[in-house]
Amino acid sequence: MKKNSIKLSIALFLASAITLSAILFFTSSKEPEHYSVSAKTISFSSLEEMEDYADIIVKVTRTGEEETVVKYSQEAVYSGYTFSIVKIETVYKDATNSLKAEQEIRILENEFFDEKENIVYHVAGYNMMEEEKEYLLFLNKHTYSDGKAYYVAAGINFGTVSVQADRRTDIYPTRDGRIEDSFEEIEPIWAAALTKYIK
Repeated sequence: MKKNSIKLSIALFLASAITLSAILFFTSSKEPEHYSVSAKTISFSSLEEMEDYADIIVKVTRTGEEETVVKYSQEAVYSGYTFSIVKIETVYKDATNSLKAEQEIRILENEFFDEKENIVYHVAGYNMMEEEKEYLLFLNKHTYSDGKAYYVAAGINFGTVSVQADRRTDIYPTRDGRIEDSFEEIEPIWAAALTKYIK
């Protein structure tokens, strides 16, 4: 009788453990929610205006991700970004005289993933560059707290131009359900940039 009772207890324990594992796996593999976050950004009325503002114009391929930074205040997210790595293919302008083809640099991208809440935030509606795809970037150089250089696209969305089709123009709602489409004013400048630089 005791043996049967022990076997039953073990079976129930194993069943519970398997069920709990399945629940945890399902929860952790659940697709994240996506939200756009409003932010003040620089805008441009023409390609020439953006060219004058940017110190650097390069064609690149995104090769990977270095790190995601999420900043919290009293357990709530208040900002974040992702450092991506790109390899330079062509340098069209470089006021810093420090860049060359085949060099890898890190780009601050205004999208980040909050693992705690399983949410992807898109600052000013920004969608991150996709791996192994080409981009025309209009950049300015900065120095991070670790002393390493990083680069930021002019006007966030304006200065990150997709050479190939990607998800850059996907639109996500804000957490209160508003939809903000800023790409209509940006796309003519992207088209002018591609016509000028990408043959």
